Amino acid sequence: MVIITDVNSRTGSALASRLLKAGETVRGIDDSRTKMAHLISEGMDGAVGDIADPVFLSSAVEDADTLFLIVPMKTDRENYGRYFINIGNSVLKAGSKSKLKNVFFVSVMGAPEREEAGLISGYGDIEEILDILELENRAMFRPGYFMDHLLAKIPMIKEKDHIGEVINGDVPIYFSDIGDTVEQIASAYLNKEYSGRSVIEMYSDTLSLRTAVKIIGESIGIPELPFVQYSDQGYRNHLLQQKTSIPFANASVEMAHAVSRGVVKPSLINPQVPNCPTRFSEFVQKVFVPAYRCNEKYFK
Repeated sequence: MVIITDVNSRTGSALASRLLKAGETVRGIDDSRTKMAHLISEGMDGAVGDIADPVFLSSAVEDADTLFLIVPMKTDRENYGRYFINIGNSVLKAGSKSKLKNVFFVSVMGAPEREEAGLISGYGDIEEILDILELENRAMFRPGYFMDHLLAKIPMIKEKDHIGEVINGDVPIYFSDIGDTVEQIASAYLNKEYSGRSVIEMYSDTLSLRTAVKIIGESIGIPELPFVQYSDQGYRNHLLQQKTSIPFANASVEMAHAVSRGVVKPSLINPQVPNCPTRFSEFVQKVFVPAYRCNEKYFK
């Protein structure tokens, strides 16, 4: 039995489908059984609850040997430092009372950064907590900036005729594709390509946001689509208009500063040689353009 948290996210859903097709017994965790219906119809067992609740999580993992930990990004939370630590401590308590042998954590590139890193540092906190667990294997997967994050910019394009961000538009971004990430995690598990404590960095392409916006614009028929460098307050206001909490907006701006400083980059693999196959232009044609044309939000 394997457990996948945040199973309704794009990463969690894709990973669950991949492992179910490989014949694994999967239990997915999310905050709504309705959201998990499509995966339950594929044979997944569903558990509804909050992974920050150690009592619930202990019950959910008690008969499992492997946990795939994906952090649900709740944009309404008021204290993100505490939110990540609570999840880490919940896993620590649940793991100490269960038969868990393996934890695969979907972290982020740059997770060890602690200085003004916003949401990024929360992943580092969880990595440190997981190191306390007495497990046979712990694998920390650190993808770069997910290309899928740019799907959230579709309403901005339609309403404001630009793509805006606090992140410096000229800084190289190490982009990752969710499909590549899921395949690497699933492959590592199914082929037992892990031992002890492993840290795996992965990325698919490197280019600046300004260049990424140019590729997007040309692909959707707006070749002059501009990239706009938002001020901190301008981007906070944008996020607050999306009904996020003030702490989430602040943590997102701080994370953007960390990306602009070059924190989110490989430290264990060659930064000049991508180790995943999907290029940004391929993602735009296969995912972004259809989402834009259909005006659908393929993001959580």
